[in-house]
Amino acid sequence: MAQRGLTLMELMITLALTAILLMTAIPSYTDYQRKQALRGSLSQLYFLFRKAQNLALAHQKPVYAVIQTQNSWCIGLTEEPDCDCRVERHCQVEGESWQVSAPAPMRVTLDSLTFANHRTRFDPVHGRAYGYAGTLILSDGQRKGKIVINNLGRVRMCMSQGLLGGYPSCDA
Repeated sequence: MAQRGLTLMELMITLALTAILLMTAIPSYTDYQRKQALRGSLSQLYFLFRKAQNLALAHQKPVYAVIQTQNSWCIGLTEEPDCDCRVERHCQVEGESWQVSAPAPMRVTLDSLTFANHRTRFDPVHGRAYGYAGTLILSDGQRKGKIVINNLGRVRMCMSQGLLGGYPSCDA
C-alpha cells in the first residue's frame, strides 16, 4: 500500500527551511523599503524646488520654499515668506497647494539644513536663489542624500553617505 502525505520529520524540515529563508529575507526587504523611501523623498524635494523656480518665472512673483523641522519635516511653496506646511492648503502659489512631507511611517529624517531662516526663495526674473542658497540632508539611517541649491538657482541631488542607485556621490 502506497504512503500518502508527509511524515512529521519531513514537515519539520520544511518548516525549518522556510523559517531560515524568511529570516534572511526580512532584513533585505527592510533595507529595500528604506532605500525606496529615501529615493522617493529626494526626488519629491528635487522636483518641488524645481517647481518653485518654474512658478516664480511663470507668474513673475518670488516663490518661497518654507521648511518645517518640528516633529516630522515638511516643505511648502508660498508667495509669502512664511507658511505652515503642516496645515493643509496653508502653503499656496496662485491658489494651488504645493507641499511635501516626511513619508509615514517616518523612515526618512531631515538630518541637517543650511538655509537661512529655514527657507529659500526663487526670484521672478531669472529664477535665482541669490542670498537664499543652501543644502538639506535626508537620511534613512544608513545612507544620506543631499539636495543643494546654489545662488544661481541650480538644484542638484547627490549622496553624501552610502550608495543609492542612480544618484552620484557628492564628492564627484
